[in-house]
Amino acid sequence: MIKEVYPLLSYEIKDNHLVSNGPFSPVHAANTIAKISGVKLSHLCRIVYIDETFMQYLDNDGYSSYDHLVLVQHDGDNLILFYFVDMGYAYLPVAGYFSKDDLVTLIPSYIKSNKITDKLTKQQLRSVFKYILANEETYMSFNYKKLKEEYGKSKV
Repeated sequence: MIKEVYPLLSYEIKDNHLVSNGPFSPVHAANTIAKISGVKLSHLCRIVYIDETFMQYLDNDGYSSYDHLVLVQHDGDNLILFYFVDMGYAYLPVAGYFSKDDLVTLIPSYIKSNKITDKLTKQQLRSVFKYILANEETYMSFNYKKLKEEYGKSKV
Protein backbone atom coordinates (compact mmCIF):
# COMPACT_ATOMS: atom_id res chain seq x y z
CA MET A 1 0.00 0.00 0.00
CA ILE A 2 2.67 2.54 1.05
CA LYS A 3 5.43 3.31 -1.44
CA GLU A 4 7.31 5.72 0.84
CA VAL A 5 6.98 8.14 3.71
CA TYR A 6 9.46 10.94 4.14
CA PRO A 7 9.95 14.02 6.31
CA LEU A 8 9.20 17.45 4.88
CA LEU A 9 10.80 19.63 7.55
CA SER A 10 14.44 20.46 7.96
CA TYR A 11 15.84 22.10 11.06
CA GLU A 12 18.38 24.79 11.78
CA ILE A 13 19.50 27.01 14.61
CA LYS A 14 18.23 30.58 14.28
CA ASP A 15 18.57 33.20 17.00
CA ASN A 16 19.73 30.41 19.35
CA HIS A 17 16.51 28.40 18.82
CA LEU A 18 15.77 25.25 16.88
CA VAL A 19 13.41 26.17 14.02
CA SER A 20 11.91 24.22 11.14
CA ASN A 21 11.71 24.94 7.43
CA GLY A 22 9.93 23.14 4.65
CA PRO A 23 8.10 23.46 1.34
CA PHE A 24 5.56 26.30 1.46
CA SER A 25 2.32 24.57 0.46
CA PRO A 26 2.51 21.50 2.75
CA VAL A 27 3.84 23.57 5.66
CA HIS A 28 1.10 26.18 5.20
CA ALA A 29 -1.48 23.38 5.12
CA ALA A 30 0.06 21.78 8.22
CA ASN A 31 0.09 25.07 10.14
CA THR A 32 -3.57 25.63 9.27
CA ILE A 33 -4.54 22.12 10.37
CA ALA A 34 -2.42 22.46 13.53
CA LYS A 35 -4.28 25.62 14.53
CA ILE A 36 -7.68 24.03 13.90
CA SER A 37 -6.87 20.71 15.60
CA GLY A 38 -4.75 21.98 18.47
CA VAL A 39 -1.90 19.64 17.47
CA LYS A 40 1.51 21.29 17.65
CA LEU A 41 3.56 20.98 14.46
CA SER A 42 6.76 19.24 15.59
CA HIS A 43 7.29 17.13 12.48
CA LEU A 44 5.60 16.73 9.11
CA CYS A 45 5.79 13.86 6.66
CA ARG A 46 4.35 12.99 3.27
CA ILE A 47 2.88 9.60 2.39
CA VAL A 48 3.15 8.30 -1.16
CA TYR A 49 1.07 5.25 -2.07
CA ILE A 50 2.08 2.57 -4.57
CA ASP A 51 -1.23 3.06 -6.35
CA GLU A 52 -1.26 6.76 -7.21
CA THR A 53 -5.06 6.72 -7.56
CA PHE A 54 -5.49 5.66 -3.92
CA MET A 55 -7.24 8.27 -1.74
CA GLN A 56 -7.66 10.65 -4.70
CA TYR A 57 -10.63 12.35 -6.35
CA LEU A 58 -11.92 11.09 -9.69
CA ASP A 59 -13.58 13.50 -12.08
CA ASN A 60 -13.91 13.83 -15.86
CA ASP A 61 -10.25 14.87 -16.15
CA GLY A 62 -8.97 11.79 -14.30
CA TYR A 63 -7.54 11.40 -10.82
CA SER A 64 -6.37 14.29 -8.67
CA SER A 65 -2.93 14.48 -7.11
CA TYR A 66 -3.84 15.26 -3.52
CA ASP A 67 -1.01 15.39 -1.00
CA HIS A 68 -1.20 13.03 2.00
CA LEU A 69 0.42 14.58 5.06
CA VAL A 70 0.87 13.61 8.70
CA LEU A 71 1.64 16.04 11.52
CA VAL A 72 3.60 14.54 14.39
CA GLN A 73 3.63 16.08 17.86
CA HIS A 74 5.71 14.97 20.83
CA ASP A 75 3.65 15.11 24.02
CA GLY A 76 5.78 13.52 26.73
CA ASP A 77 5.58 9.72 26.30
CA ASN A 78 2.76 10.14 23.82
CA LEU A 79 3.18 10.84 20.13
CA ILE A 80 0.16 12.40 18.46
CA LEU A 81 -0.21 11.96 14.72
CA PHE A 82 -2.75 13.77 12.60
CA TYR A 83 -3.39 12.63 9.02
CA PHE A 84 -4.90 15.03 6.52
CA VAL A 85 -5.23 15.44 2.79
CA ASP A 86 -4.06 18.67 1.16
CA MET A 87 -6.33 19.18 -1.84
CA GLY A 88 -4.67 22.44 -2.88
CA TYR A 89 -7.78 24.55 -2.37
CA ALA A 90 -8.89 22.94 0.91
CA TYR A 91 -7.82 20.39 3.52
CA LEU A 92 -9.55 17.19 4.52
CA PRO A 93 -8.74 16.06 8.07
CA VAL A 94 -8.71 12.26 8.08
CA ALA A 95 -7.77 10.90 11.50
CA GLY A 96 -5.81 11.42 14.67
CA TYR A 97 -3.68 8.81 16.44
CA PHE A 98 -2.56 8.74 20.07
CA SER A 99 0.35 6.32 20.45
CA LYS A 100 0.07 5.91 24.22
CA ASP A 101 -3.47 4.53 23.92
CA ASP A 102 -3.14 3.07 20.38
CA LEU A 103 -6.26 5.10 19.61
CA VAL A 104 -7.32 6.08 16.09
CA THR A 105 -10.01 8.73 15.86
CA LEU A 106 -11.69 9.23 12.50
CA ILE A 107 -12.71 12.80 11.73
CA PRO A 108 -16.43 13.21 10.86
CA SER A 109 -15.69 15.25 7.72
CA TYR A 110 -13.57 12.34 6.42
CA ILE A 111 -16.28 9.81 7.19
CA LYS A 112 -18.88 11.91 5.32
CA SER A 113 -16.64 12.92 2.42
CA ASN A 114 -17.40 11.60 -1.03
CA LYS A 115 -14.49 13.54 -2.56
CA ILE A 116 -11.93 10.74 -2.41
CA THR A 117 -11.79 7.19 -3.71
CA ASP A 118 -10.58 4.11 -1.83
CA LYS A 119 -10.80 5.57 1.65
CA LEU A 120 -8.60 4.13 4.36
CA THR A 121 -10.36 2.16 7.08
CA LYS A 122 -9.64 2.68 10.75
CA GLN A 123 -7.46 -0.45 10.79
CA GLN A 124 -5.55 0.66 7.68
CA LEU A 125 -4.97 4.05 9.28
CA ARG A 126 -3.68 2.36 12.44
CA SER A 127 -1.24 0.42 10.25
CA VAL A 128 -0.08 3.63 8.54
CA PHE A 129 0.43 5.38 11.88
CA LYS A 130 2.30 2.40 13.36
CA TYR A 131 4.52 2.22 10.28
CA ILE A 132 5.43 5.88 10.70
CA LEU A 133 6.14 5.46 14.42
CA ALA A 134 8.23 2.33 13.85
CA ASN A 135 10.35 4.19 11.29
CA GLU A 136 11.43 7.45 12.90
CA GLU A 137 13.27 8.53 9.74
CA THR A 138 9.90 8.80 7.97
CA TYR A 139 8.96 11.89 9.96
CA MET A 140 12.12 13.15 11.67
CA SER A 141 14.82 14.81 9.59
CA PHE A 142 18.34 13.45 9.85
CA ASN A 143 19.66 16.35 11.97
CA TYR A 144 16.73 16.98 14.33
CA LYS A 145 17.89 14.93 17.32
CA LYS A 146 21.43 16.24 17.21
CA LEU A 147 20.33 19.87 16.98
CA LYS A 148 17.71 19.40 19.71
CA GLU A 149 20.28 17.86 22.05
CA GLU A 150 22.75 20.65 21.35
CA TYR A 151 20.30 23.51 21.70
CA GLY A 152 17.72 22.26 24.17
CA LYS A 153 14.00 22.88 24.07
CA SER A 154 12.61 23.21 20.59
CA LYS A 155 10.74 26.22 19.26
CA VAL A 156 9.50 24.04 16.40
